[in-house]
This record gives sequence, structure tokens and C-alpha cells, in this order.
Amino acid sequence: MGGLYSVAFAKTAPEVLGCTSVDRHVYLWNHVTGQQISKLGGDKGHQDEVNGIDFHAGQQVMATASDDSNAIIWDFAEGIPLRTLKHPEKPVYGVTFLGKDPERQYFVATCCFDQRTRIFDMRDKKVVTTLDGHTDDIIGIDYATQGLLATGSDDGNILIYDTKTWKLLHRLECKVDLSAETEVQRVEMATCWRRPARRGAC
Repeated sequence: MGGLYSVAFAKTAPEVLGCTSVDRHVYLWNHVTGQQISKLGGDKGHQDEVNGIDFHAGQQVMATASDDSNAIIWDFAEGIPLRTLKHPEKPVYGVTFLGKDPERQYFVATCCFDQRTRIFDMRDKKVVTTLDGHTDDIIGIDYATQGLLATGSDDGNILIYDTKTWKLLHRLECKVDLSAETEVQRVEMATCWRRPARRGAC
């Protein structure tokens, strides 16, 4: 299989685990039994290293991102590609679906080495919007159910966007706290977080 770049659990099939590989394929496993379910790729799949993977929260589809400048939407139950989302000739490193609510259930976000984040409608492959703000390769991307999208970049910053307005809400400058060599490689949004209660509070 070569090196493995990313893993994710299927949200609609909890026993399924997907992983992406340097060998240009995507592997699906039943992590309960330890058996391989399928190996996806070939002529209709990715043609270079596969970097990122995400599963839809309400549909039996997954998305993968690759150095071949494409993201692919798959029917993972049938093992077939449904849509290819093309980018400029730069690696696509991350991909995430924007939940299952009616407004965003068909949206998928990708991050690319051209320093841009794109929101696609996976039904017709059109770009809904393009988000700028980073000054180097974008490596990490994640969505939170409260309608936030986070991206992490080699520029050392994390950007957080409002997915209702596509406005930039926050810029977290990690180099300020760490070092001038800091690169943000991956980000993940907490699905449920509560501020710790103050002492004496109910």
C-alpha cells in the first residue's frame, strides 16, 4: 500500500474505515473484523498520491483529495466514482463535507496548494465560492456542525470562516505562540464543546 496519508470513519456505516495511500488508491476496511472491503482507484480513480478523505454525514458518499489536482466524490458502498472536482494544476490536500442540513448538504470544501479553498456543489461540480486569505499551501481543512470551516496552512495560520456568509471570522497566528518555522498541517473542529463552568456555577 505504501505510505498512508489520512484515515476517516464512515458516518453512515460506523464499521467502515477509509484510508488514502501513496499508491494512488483508497482502501476501505471493516475495522471490526479487520477485513478489507474494497480498494478503489485505477483508470477512473486518482492518478497520483491520495492525500485526504472525508465521509458525508447523511449520504453513502465519500470525498478524496489527491496530488493529481482533483477531488473525487465516491459512492463508497458501490465502490464507484460519481463526480470529479477539478482544480488548477496544484495538489489538493484536504476535503470535507459541510454537514447534512438542507442548505449545505451538497457542499464539499477542498484545500489546495494554490492557496485557495473552494466550495463545490457536488451535484453539478460548480464552484459555489472561493476563499482566499492564506499565503502558502493549504494542508488541513475541517467543518464544524455550528457552521464553521477551518483551514490550516504552511503560512502558520488557521483561518475560520462562517459558511453561511463565507466571511472570515478569525485568523489564528500560530507563529506568534510557537516559532517562525511553524506550519499548520492539520486542523479539526470539535463537534461539541462547552466552556468550563466557573467555580460555584450550577
